[in-house]
Amino acid sequence: MPIDYQRDDGRNLLTLTVRGDVTLADVLEITDRQVAEGLWTYRVLYDMRQRDKSLLSEADVRNLAMHIAILTEKHGARGRTAILSRAVTDSLLNDRYRILVQQHVNLEIAVFTDVADAMTWLDAIAPTWSSEP
Repeated sequence: MPIDYQRDDGRNLLTLTVRGDVTLADVLEITDRQVAEGLWTYRVLYDMRQRDKSLLSEADVRNLAMHIAILTEKHGARGRTAILSRAVTDSLLNDRYRILVQQHVNLEIAVFTDVADAMTWLDAIAPTWSSEP
């Protein structure tokens, strides 16, 4: 499989490193593994800097977003997800995925080119909104 899966239970963090080409089946397998291992609420760092190319079509991206939406409905909110890309231009498909996911589920997801920035964002406490003064 072109996705290395490292879990850090002490930090509630999954680091997924993509190597080579990646397909929808690869991403679905990793997502389902996260659910099966009870790690749905873990924060996720998708490191795509070593990816050759994505074999995901726009339809695949929509299907992945819907799969995430179904899992979120069933298992609750997913942990924050940071996507790490080589350059801003590499993140166009990631941006489409982020927009689709945000339309269907309440998922905190962002794209970064720097690992330190991604980790800072993942480690930050999500804002909570209150109507009280």
